[in-house]
Amino acid sequence: MIHTKEQKEKQVIKLAENGYTTREIAKTVRISLGDIGKILKKHNGEEWLDEKLSTPSRALQMFERGQRPIDVAIHLNLDTDATMNLHRNYYQLRDLDTYSQLLDDLGPDLPKFLYLYQALKNNGLLTMEFIKDFINQYNTVTELRVEVCQLNDFLVKLQDKKLDLERVIEYDSKKYPHLRRTGERRRYLTSHSETEFDVY
Repeated sequence: MIHTKEQKEKQVIKLAENGYTTREIAKTVRISLGDIGKILKKHNGEEWLDEKLSTPSRALQMFERGQRPIDVAIHLNLDTDATMNLHRNYYQLRDLDTYSQLLDDLGPDLPKFLYLYQALKNNGLLTMEFIKDFINQYNTVTELRVEVCQLNDFLVKLQDKKLDLERVIEYDSKKYPHLRRTGERRRYLTSHSETEFDVY
């Protein structure tokens, strides 16, 4: 049986989170509807909101208490643009212009940024040392890719040279049968490769 005020508050919150209506909670916990409302408002961070303030001011109050933009939008019945503008204003008022600018720069890429941040954090990689090392490795990989492309071009040129030499061998073997002898053919191909088929 619930005796203390704290126990009743915990029970009210638990029942509310499980989908019970205020009347069902009142019947179960034996508490008035007004008290239930106060408990839930306190739990949801609404108790301290000054109803006399304008909607923007109330939104700033909620942000200051750590409420998420989605919670503010739902509670104050704001659309997405209005909520995000108020959120930026909140950061600017707290001299956090850098973060406000970051939000603007990220735009639709914000979910990707947050995913990357959370992944690094969860794996213990959110350090300057790791970030610098990652950037260095990325630059190294980029340089290696350039070198691979250059080597591929070089191999293509070698392949072209090989085909040209094969055509020369086939043609000259028919025209000059004596070149079929290994020594003479080698000297002939060497002279051609040095003069006519440079790779570079």
